[in-house]
Amino acid sequence: MTFTPSNKEATGDEIVTTSCCECVFAEYVGDTQMGCSMGRLEKYRRNGTTVLEAHNDEKEFFVVERFCSAFRDSEWKDVLFYYSNDLSEKPEDRVRKEIKIRSGFFIGFDDTCDIPSLEKTIVSIAEQELQPLYVTVANSSKTNNLLILSVLRSYFEDDGEVVYTCSHVKVDELSTRKQTEIPEIWRAIDHAFKTTAKNGYYTAIKAGKTFSKDYLASINHYINEEMKQIILIDSEDGEEYFMQCSLHKLMYGSNGKFVVDKVVELSEEQDLYHMVVDIKTVKEIYEAATSNNSNS
Repeated sequence: MTFTPSNKEATGDEIVTTSCCECVFAEYVGDTQMGCSMGRLEKYRRNGTTVLEAHNDEKEFFVVERFCSAFRDSEWKDVLFYYSNDLSEKPEDRVRKEIKIRSGFFIGFDDTCDIPSLEKTIVSIAEQELQPLYVTVANSSKTNNLLILSVLRSYFEDDGEVVYTCSHVKVDELSTRKQTEIPEIWRAIDHAFKTTAKNGYYTAIKAGKTFSKDYLASINHYINEEMKQIILIDSEDGEEYFMQCSLHKLMYGSNGKFVVDKVVELSEEQDLYHMVVDIKTVKEIYEAATSNNSNS
């Protein structure tokens, strides 16, 4: 919903907000909301998001100046328990499943790579605690697509949940004067993105690099539990990155300049430094949280 607080100066632009009024996770004492069973209000405040007090004729509640993906009304809860085979499942656990990040992987494969190195990367993706939606190999090498597909098939065919494909890219035909300074791997991934990307997020990486099993789980925790907003998660070595597919499209990918460089420039121009983070920081926060949970 949208809400224009009376203490905000009218600018002609509506503020994107979420009202806790009808949310099943709002915790009330009498007619006054005191908290959120998902623990989100405290995290919003800690991250600098404005949380306003509001009221109607029936009760007092909070309004968050941000979209809250966990908002669910009583109808959702009624439907959940009517159709659920597991009545012991908590609504909080259910909504966490519903809002977990939707993500894919793009693997760049050029003539400096080989099949064993590709397989190492694929194995680390197949073993993710939080499974991706799809995996695409952007093949700009002389290696036959069928060979790459056979490797993908051996790891993703049985479960049938991860969509896999190999996109053959003739980088020489794509190169322009402005793009030749962009490494071949990223240009190939940029081309493959146009035909195989889905909504949500994606990770781009060069074949041979590997992920820890909690790579996607740690990012999901950062976004959906710590309530952090991101436009880019980068790595220290610069050989992998994570971002929203919609942002990639908005920036026209790596057309003219490497998309990561474009996003970093955007963060500098619009003072969004806090939305560009290193994967090491994301994992440290996740490991600290899971350690605390195991000790409690």
